[in-house]
Amino acid sequence: MSRTATPDEVIAFIASAARLGPDVDPDASLSAVGIDSLDFVDLLLSLETEYEASLPIEQMDDGMSLRAFAVWVSGQLR
Repeated sequence: MSRTATPDEVIAFIASAARLGPDVDPDASLSAVGIDSLDFVDLLLSLETEYEASLPIEQMDDGMSLRAFAVWVSGQLR
C-alpha cells in the first residue's frame, strides 16, 4: 500500500530530489524549473520509491506546473 502525501510534501520532495532549492516557484512549469523528460523519468522513479506507489509516465507534460503535478501525484497516493 502506498504512503500518502500532501501536495506541499510532494513539492518539497521534488525540490529536494531534483536539487531545485527550497525557493522554487511551485507555479512554474516543470520545464521552467529545469526538469526535462529524462529528469522527469528519474523523478518519477524516485517518487515511486519514496511513496511506494506506481505512477504512470503518461502524465508527463513539461508545461504542467510543479504544483499541478504535485496535486496529481498526491491524488494518486490515496
